[in-house]
Amino acid sequence: MVAKTFHNFPIGYELGPVEISSGKFQSYIGWVSGYESIKYGISTELGYNIVPGGDFDEMRMKVGVGLPLLKPVYPVKQINLYFEYANNWQPNTDAFEVLFAQGIQYAKGRLTLEMAVQLPLYQKNKDQFVLNSNILLETRYIF
Repeated sequence: MVAKTFHNFPIGYELGPVEISSGKFQSYIGWVSGYESIKYGISTELGYNIVPGGDFDEMRMKVGVGLPLLKPVYPVKQINLYFEYANNWQPNTDAFEVLFAQGIQYAKGRLTLEMAVQLPLYQKNKDQFVLNSNILLETRYIF
């Protein structure tokens, strides 16, 4: 388990999308937990993104599962299929979305590389900036 935080600063042009170029400071705090073994991995995240002076506050929830394609070995050398569901809810505007991501992970020793395509399953009140798809890239290193 780990606490997670990141901050966005309003630099560049104000284009409008909440995650980028909103023209507002943003602070995210979340809680990530999970279990990883040589057989499978499960991860969850629950967090809140605070946007002072805007209507973009957002509760974010994720759950993901990694399933190995190769026979489990130690030290770890695996290729995994990765499935993730995410829910994002903006309480001030009652906007809500459910997203699904399908990807692949490569894990060797303490390093994990991941790539996925994220698609919306449901979106409510996302009039102007509707998500069509995302490409997600992630790297993790265990100390």
